[in-house]
Amino acid sequence: MTYTDSDITEKGEYRYDIFAIGTGGEGMKATSFVYLGEDSPASVASPLLEGVDAYTSAVISWEPVTTGLHNGNIDPASVRYTVYRRPDNKLVAENITETSVTDNSIRRTLSYYYDVVASNELGEAPETPTRSFILGPAFETPFVEEFDSDKETLNRWLLTDANGDYNTWMFNSTAGSTFFGDYETALEYLISPVSGGPYYDADEWLVSGPIKFESGKKYEIELAVRSVATEYLEIGIGSSEIPEDMYIVDCLEIEPSEITGDENSVRPTYYVTELRTEGIEIGSVGLHLCTPIDDIHYAFIQICSVTVRERDENGINTVTTPVLLTRFNNGSFEINGDFEKVEIFATSGAKMMESTTAITDLSSCPEGVYVAVITTKSERSTVKFVK
Repeated sequence: MTYTDSDITEKGEYRYDIFAIGTGGEGMKATSFVYLGEDSPASVASPLLEGVDAYTSAVISWEPVTTGLHNGNIDPASVRYTVYRRPDNKLVAENITETSVTDNSIRRTLSYYYDVVASNELGEAPETPTRSFILGPAFETPFVEEFDSDKETLNRWLLTDANGDYNTWMFNSTAGSTFFGDYETALEYLISPVSGGPYYDADEWLVSGPIKFESGKKYEIELAVRSVATEYLEIGIGSSEIPEDMYIVDCLEIEPSEITGDENSVRPTYYVTELRTEGIEIGSVGLHLCTPIDDIHYAFIQICSVTVRERDENGINTVTTPVLLTRFNNGSFEINGDFEKVEIFATSGAKMMESTTAITDLSSCPEGVYVAVITTKSERSTVKFVK
């Protein structure tokens, strides 16, 4: 049986109730909704974001919208698109008919995503976000991360919960005090048998923003790690921030941390891996925690620091813990002991100055966080300080 409703004069959503009537009264209703007339457009489906020009520009693209927001009729040629950059709310394009746009206005290196909005004369659809990328001028080496600011870290690293279990990297919890007796700033992964699951093998990525690598030079990555059990951490590198596009250069077997010296002291273990940067001028490094879940569902690992730097091929050992007594005092960086030179870098990797004297005047440098790389005859040490 069919029924044709020919009395509709206005566009919109309508509800139809159908029920039978017999000698015993009305039967149960069957309800159907339909939108009639011209419609506003549906949301853009899964727009893509690609970093170009060494990640200093971005291309946003999407498929044209051909359906209505309420499954009504639309004219695809009438649809216009507006694109916003987040989190700085920059209007990139407005009311365009094209299905791609290039953003050449990126000046600061931050984690960005874009919202794409479809509209016509009847209204606009809910915005649809792209994935996030870290875009902007590439970081220079040495690139040092100590996870002492959640906000700053998220503008230098992308965190990906690849297995979708909502149990992934977190920042500076109180669990460090329980396991190691202190509150070390760190990026952490925790599995507890009392959390109730579900439990999956770890599949958690930490991917850096773009880093500059010079042709002909060799580079390495150093991790400071504490763990309560054996963990497996892959080291990747690639010209993209997409984990699937990375080349795995090593898989570290992280040993359980041991108490050293003071019974309440659990010092990080340092792991150093050479990065294969041939053919990569601007690239990202990735850390992939891929430990299989154990039977008791119990794990805790901290990454206390990450350093990406040029690899010394002249037999000089590189250490993160300073081999000399250093301090920042009244506008100057001071070194007590024999050394050959000290290089001062901003956390962006920009080299601020180089000195061979015990006291380096930093009065010309703005306030902020700096990295001092100190070279002696046998070792090279890295120390971070705040002016």
